[in-house]
Amino acid sequence: MTRPTTVLTCSCCGTKFERELRREAYRVKHKKAGPYCTRSCASKNHNHSNHVRGIESVHSILTENDVRKIRMQFKHGVPVKNIMILTGMSENCIRSILYRKTWKHVEDYVA
Repeated sequence: MTRPTTVLTCSCCGTKFERELRREAYRVKHKKAGPYCTRSCASKNHNHSNHVRGIESVHSILTENDVRKIRMQFKHGVPVKNIMILTGMSENCIRSILYRKTWKHVEDYVA
């Protein structure tokens, strides 16, 4: 007895392929990406398009204004150690902001 299948179109390359219905139902139920015809298509299509930046991230602690203030304080000679105390952020976090490894989309105040 064969299991029921469904015909799907790959999200990456557009080819049509068959998959067991229960397997596809599992993918949909658990909100997995796809459908993909092969693992290589799944790995090719694993991009960061759903990555949100800045305040839109649920993990964000700072706001864009906080980032601007940090950069402005450093520009005016406030040491990183003092900025750490004022903000409660780690040295690595502050330096990542200052050297634009993080929050690179935030422009400085225009004076």
